[in-house]
Amino acid sequence: MPLACTAGGRKRYDPVRLHPERFLATAKANRHTIAYARVSRHDKKDVLEIITGSALGYTGVSSTP
Repeated sequence: MPLACTAGGRKRYDPVRLHPERFLATAKANRHTIAYARVSRHDKKDVLEIITGSALGYTGVSSTP
């Protein structure tokens, strides 16, 4: 069942073939996306707001709860 073997003798597997239910979504799939953002210092709060806006745009959420 290995997809391929490397030159060093390691086996490579295709995760879609091993667990298709994890990758092939049905029409009624109920999926969640978790976004996490942080900055190194409190004075970079403006950067955090930019990152948060980008993450929310990716997830399709219009605002924070």
